[in-house]
Amino acid sequence: MIFRANALLLVLAAILPGPARAHEGHAHPPVPAQAVFPAERLSPPDLPVTDRFGTTKGFVSRYAEAPMLVVSFTYASCGTVCPLSNAVLAEVQDELTAAGARIVSLSIDPARDTPALMSVSAEQFGAGPSWEWVAGSVPDTRLLMTAFGVPVGPPEAHVPTILVGSLSSGEFTRVVGIPDPASLLAIAGAPAR
Repeated sequence: MIFRANALLLVLAAILPGPARAHEGHAHPPVPAQAVFPAERLSPPDLPVTDRFGTTKGFVSRYAEAPMLVVSFTYASCGTVCPLSNAVLAEVQDELTAAGARIVSLSIDPARDTPALMSVSAEQFGAGPSWEWVAGSVPDTRLLMTAFGVPVGPPEAHVPTILVGSLSSGEFTRVVGIPDPASLLAIAGAPAR
């Protein structure tokens, strides 16, 4: 079943009781309001990542030709902030794709996120061909997260982060918190609805 973003947001708002939610025995940090930071230069290494179809290729090699990337940091078993961020991406994926962007959901829990689990998540959110779900090895994922300026730690303690930019220029805008769909489209240069 494909989740529609607005319906999912309403359901999650109704069932998740407050800002700090329990997840696998850990309290998730409060979900911050969206904060957008000025563009920064980032240079991720070309470490191997495997997509939900089982194809492995270097991260940079895989996306070097993409005019724009929208990179999210997620994991399949997340029951708190990841579904919220993924719902927003699902809501705007057609506009982002039309603007030439590729959406990349990079697993921050590669020890558990198999291609099969990533496929389930991708299908739940109606990921089209321009929305890829990838995972690296545990050490490579840590290096990629560090290169992208995303704190490494327990997956359940992560703060939602999306980067919008280009590997060719190295310029990325950081969005921390649950992104506003209109704001995300504006950052990506996609036409407003």
